[in-house]
Amino acid sequence: MNNNGDLVQKLIDGYSLHTCMVPDDSMPTNSPLHCEGFYLPHIIIVGNVFWGMSRTVHVSHSREEFGISHFCYTSHPNGLFYSYTPGVKGITFMSTKRYKRHEFIVKDDWTLIWDSEIEQESQNHRIDRLIERGARFKIAMLDEENIWNIHPVDLPMYHRDEGSFSIKTEYFQYAFIIRSPKDIDELIEVHKTFFNTKPESNKDGTLIGKCEPFTAFYNLVDNGGYYNYYDITRGSNQKYKRLRVFCDKE
Repeated sequence: MNNNGDLVQKLIDGYSLHTCMVPDDSMPTNSPLHCEGFYLPHIIIVGNVFWGMSRTVHVSHSREEFGISHFCYTSHPNGLFYSYTPGVKGITFMSTKRYKRHEFIVKDDWTLIWDSEIEQESQNHRIDRLIERGARFKIAMLDEENIWNIHPVDLPMYHRDEGSFSIKTEYFQYAFIIRSPKDIDELIEVHKTFFNTKPESNKDGTLIGKCEPFTAFYNLVDNGGYYNYYDITRGSNQKYKRLRVFCDKE
């Protein structure tokens, strides 16, 4: 799919996101020639640019140290991606020019079951039945910063007496910078040559730095409200602009 706007809409509509890459085997560390890919369940959409992240389960290691990180691939036109290690706030930017081929794959494997813009009481009762059959859930939430936050659900709860639900998402930390297009543009401008040039080696192809994490955790309810990780200590609550809930297709 070439139209980035169509791809963004599909993600908001619940499609799952995957990435497939063929590293350039002219770089010694990429030999032998192979293909590889990530499932990207955590997605942030800012304007018409999305950032899709794997779970933080990727183990990198040497004889001296281990690191647990995730990878993030984006539709940003400058062709960058990065790995992020939340525990040490370490971020490593790379250029997609290190690949012979890179493409996004979307799969229509989730069903919309609740939408805050649809006034149908029956939506909640459907969640009740889906919990009872052991369904998996995820959410797409448009926050007050006009950012779409798409995350897997850790705990769905249906309150039988009230006929309402609350949903807790998985705890996840990602690089704060992707929430700020201005900061991303400044980074790219300063390192324009780096992102536009195919690296000759793995070392030459990495831009290493530090980045504060954004902690994603949301407890959302069907009356329009939620609190996030930062609201817990503040004792505050927020309002979402839109919430969509999905379950896996049978």
